Amino acid sequence: MYDKSGKNYRCLACVGKFNLSVSAKVFTNDEGNLAVKLGSNEHKCKPQEIRILQKSNFKTEMIIEKNGKEVKMLTITDPIYYNKVFTYYFHTYRQCYYCKNCSKTKTYIKANLRVENGEEYIELSADKHVCC
Repeated sequence: MYDKSGKNYRCLACVGKFNLSVSAKVFTNDEGNLAVKLGSNEHKCKPQEIRILQKSNFKTEMIIEKNGKEVKMLTITDPIYYNKVFTYYFHTYRQCYYCKNCSKTKTYIKANLRVENGEEYIELSADKHVCC
């Protein structure tokens, strides 16, 4: 997650589970190239795995909520869960989608919409849903 106040990136898993600030800062080095400087704390969390879902397993749409606000939604049919359908909402600040029902229990299952060579796909966190 990008932290505007510290102008760096922080690991959400380490902050959330261990109250530990693990950070990295992007800067321009003397040669004019982008580089990353790691903070002094090391991760205590496990590396996050991701899964890739092809276009046939998801659809995106805009919906209008009761208050008239437009919201980006993502519907995923997940083969790992015997083709159960999950609804994700778009988080504007973090620029990703979260499972709507898991979020109600403060469990954040994340999905990112990506495009490569004109083809859309989803990067889905390997975390387990608690909503089913």
